[in-house]
Amino acid sequence: EKPLCLNRNELNSLVEQLNETRGPYLVMVGFNRRFSSLGTQLKESLTGRAAPLQIQYRVNAGYLPPEHWSQLPDEGGGRIIGEVCHMVDFLQFLTGSMPEEVYAASIGGGAGRHQRHDNVSLTVTFNDGSLGTIVYTALGSKGFSRERIEVFCDGAVGVLEDFRLLELIKGGRKIRRRLWSQDMGYRREMNVYFHSPYEVCSRNFREAVATTLTTLCALESLQTGRPVRIPPTEFEG
Repeated sequence: EKPLCLNRNELNSLVEQLNETRGPYLVMVGFNRRFSSLGTQLKESLTGRAAPLQIQYRVNAGYLPPEHWSQLPDEGGGRIIGEVCHMVDFLQFLTGSMPEEVYAASIGGGAGRHQRHDNVSLTVTFNDGSLGTIVYTALGSKGFSRERIEVFCDGAVGVLEDFRLLELIKGGRKIRRRLWSQDMGYRREMNVYFHSPYEVCSRNFREAVATTLTTLCALESLQTGRPVRIPPTEFEG
C-alpha cells in the first residue's frame, strides 16, 4: 500500500536495509495508475517522441475532514505524501525519466475548513527536460470528473479522463478509446508483481523511492516557498 513511508528517516532506513539485503527479493508499492490499460496506451503513443513532454494532471480530490486518518502526519502522512504520490509516479511513468526539482504552492488567505495540503499545485521538472504540473484540489464538486491528464508533445495531444476515456489528437485526427468500466490498473499491478522478472519490480521500486523523495521535497518547498532539488535515489537493487 502507498505511501512507501512518511518521512526522510523512514525512507533512508528502508533503502539502507534493502541495499544490505543479500539474495533475491521483491518490494513493490501500490502505485497502480502506471498499470492501467489506457495509461499504458497513452505511454505507447509517446514512443519515439523527439521532444520533452508538457503534462498537466488535475485531481478533483474532494473534501476530507482534518481528523480523517489519511490527514494525520503519523498515519496517512497528509494528502501530498499519501495521494499526490500517485500523480508523481504516473508522471515518471509517462516521461520515463527521473524527477529533478519540485516547486509547491498552496492556496492562501482563509482556507476555511480545508488543510493547507488540501489545495496545492506542484511543478516537477524531469531530467529529460519534461515538465509536469499537478493541480490537486479539495474545493471542487463530486459531480465533476476526478482525474484528468493532458499530455502535449510533437504536435500531438493525449487526454486521459478518469482512466475511463482516452483521446489522442494529432494532425486533425482524433482517436477515442472508452472503457465500459474504469481501469485503475490494480489487476495488472498484481500480475506484474507475481509474474514479472526481478529487474522490472526493482526498477519500479527505484522509481517509487524517487516519487517519495519528490513528495517529501514538495513539503519542504511548501514550507520555504522555493523550488527544491530532489536528491539522487540511493537504492542499488
